[in-house]
Amino acid sequence: MGKKVLVILLCLTIVGSLFAGGRTQAPTAGRDNLNFGLVGEPRTMDPVMVSDLVSFSIFFQIYDFLIRREANDTMQPGLATRWEYSPDGTQITFHLRRGVLFHDGTEMKAEDVAFSFNRAIASAFTSGSTNMMDRMDVIDDYTVRLYLHFAYGPIEFCISGAQMGIISKAHYERDPDGFARNPIGSGPYRYVDWRAGNEINLTRHDAYWKGPAPIKDIRYRIILDGNVAVMALQNGEIDIIDTPPVTERTNLRADPNITYLETEIAAWVFLAFNNEPGRLFSDVRLRRAFAMAIDKPNLILGAREGLGTAIETPWPNSVNLWNPNFRNVQYNPDGARQLLAQAGYGPNNPLRVNMMTTDSITYLAPTEVIQGQLERVGVIASIERLERTAYFSAVMDDRNYDVCVMAATTPIPDPDQIYATFHSNQLATGRNYYNVNDPNLDRLLDAGRRETNQAVRQRIYDEISEIFRDQVYSFPLYTYYTNIAHNRNLNGVIINAHNRMFVHDFSW
Repeated sequence: MGKKVLVILLCLTIVGSLFAGGRTQAPTAGRDNLNFGLVGEPRTMDPVMVSDLVSFSIFFQIYDFLIRREANDTMQPGLATRWEYSPDGTQITFHLRRGVLFHDGTEMKAEDVAFSFNRAIASAFTSGSTNMMDRMDVIDDYTVRLYLHFAYGPIEFCISGAQMGIISKAHYERDPDGFARNPIGSGPYRYVDWRAGNEINLTRHDAYWKGPAPIKDIRYRIILDGNVAVMALQNGEIDIIDTPPVTERTNLRADPNITYLETEIAAWVFLAFNNEPGRLFSDVRLRRAFAMAIDKPNLILGAREGLGTAIETPWPNSVNLWNPNFRNVQYNPDGARQLLAQAGYGPNNPLRVNMMTTDSITYLAPTEVIQGQLERVGVIASIERLERTAYFSAVMDDRNYDVCVMAATTPIPDPDQIYATFHSNQLATGRNYYNVNDPNLDRLLDAGRRETNQAVRQRIYDEISEIFRDQVYSFPLYTYYTNIAHNRNLNGVIINAHNRMFVHDFSW
């Protein structure tokens, strides 16, 4: 065989391998940067002023915590090396790690820790994790004591939450209004800049107490269109996407250059009603009619490509004391039409509602499916798409909505988490944006969090579930899968039900 024939065969082999393997990726050996695709834009860098997963993914890099809940869900000492409880469980004394430096080079002390916790305790955004806390006091430079209103079993889950990051007291007090865009923590990465609608940049904190991270620079690229983000990943423009669209699942799993991970998320999707007296859904007949109009299996198929699990209780199935035998309001379109008629609506006078949403697939996709299901029982629902920050502000801050699809994470694996969103003492300044005011529900929520006998607690939360079935203050829809897609050469990525990712653990 001549040299010319050998060259031709070699060229054909190379071309064939390119077509067989798909596109080639840029080499990653020696890289020390990461391009992270965000399918939403955070509202703030202040950990106590927000409660969404997009922001949390950045908080885990900038801030550190007294107790670290790792990506594998193990609890480890963090900024506290050890801690002990008082005999009655209402006080926790934390002994702080010495020599921890903030991003500005100053040492973290007890004053910073107590200041951070007391800010969190005072914030309405953190009430799901802090409403059982009274205050934190400084004992000495390296010791703090947390006081609880009552002994609370899941307290360590609360302390390790994304909103409980420790900030520099002195830095915050120099410019409280500017902290949201100029944060200082003690985590493995420090904030560099934020170009709204475009990108957020972090760089390595070389003095991090666990040692400097292998990856030096993180660029969070804000790509609101998930399909565009997937294209950017496959083209090598970004290295990782948190929660790519489920519609791209087959495509990503088939790509030999991509690692695709998924797990059921510790969160749930539900229909939120504004129960405020005088508003449309203060009428329980309408709330129940909407619940009866929803076909959950087809909703999951249409909104999540079938990758989800219908839920019945006011919390997802991953939560302790979940009752697998409980049944909520069931799909019954004829019953929905009857209730609408009782409320004065019918073919000649259809109920018209506005459903606000945002472009995120978590919210928009189920809203569009529910719009079609409501139409089949005679309800005319219009969809108003808002920018993410405006949407959450309208619903959770202004409470200027009637009904919408919402999602919530489970910061603690306990049904007490709904206390902060449904107890009447959270109406004025808390997170009860449903405007629920039910003395019987309040009584049970109070009893459930203080009861230590788990069998008794089970009966209490079963009774709470029955109230939600009867009153339909909100209507649980489904839990779904969270997913990550990343360059196959990126090591250390762990899929986590709480979307806890620590770039400090990543390497090329």
